[in-house]
Amino acid sequence: MRAGADARPGDTQPLVASAQWYGSIARLARGAGGFGYDPLFLPQGMAQSAAELAPEEKNRISHAARRWRNCSSCSRAGRERRHERQDHER
Repeated sequence: MRAGADARPGDTQPLVASAQWYGSIARLARGAGGFGYDPLFLPQGMAQSAAELAPEEKNRISHAARRWRNCSSCSRAGRERRHERQDHER
């Protein structure tokens, strides 16, 4: 599974972050948690479907969680670079 994100409305510099979550597709849906394809997605190395994982576990390892961590670190780095440019221009 893949996830992506981009800039907030009004932001003049787009921010793009992505992440992957490797696994396979189950023959039958399993679990009641999550949404979308979660009951069919078997994360690599795990016996449970994404829908069977505890929300805390899924939020720790999912592509969406990693994407937001990537996005957050890119955002911090981008803000720091903008502040450095602004300080240099003064």
